[in-house]
Amino acid sequence: MTRLLLSVLLVGVTALLLAFLQSTTPSYAVLTGPIETSGPQKDTVSSKTFSVKVAKLLRAKTIAFTSYGKPVERQTEGVWLIVSVELQSKYDTMTIQAAAIEGASGRSYRQTHRADGAPRLLPS
Repeated sequence: MTRLLLSVLLVGVTALLLAFLQSTTPSYAVLTGPIETSGPQKDTVSSKTFSVKVAKLLRAKTIAFTSYGKPVERQTEGVWLIVSVELQSKYDTMTIQAAAIEGASGRSYRQTHRADGAPRLLPS
């Protein structure tokens, strides 16, 4: 009888410990999601893992570049925002795969696949 009671108590304590660990563990989306960092264009903005400084912004209706030795031209009904940045990771193994910029108007600009093959893009 004592052995049975001890086993039930041990299983109960283990279940409580596992429930506590599960409730305090961040979700997968939090662990692998985007790292949001904001700041003015002229300043270097830092997070725990990287720093970025926007060097230059250009707006265009048409972009032209050479991709694999062939000239490519892309047009848009909207606006291309070409951003030159200085990006530095604080860890050797960190990869920056995408970026988005939110303008003062609230409009969000993201890297497009229409410009794949253009020089010096973030890897996607």
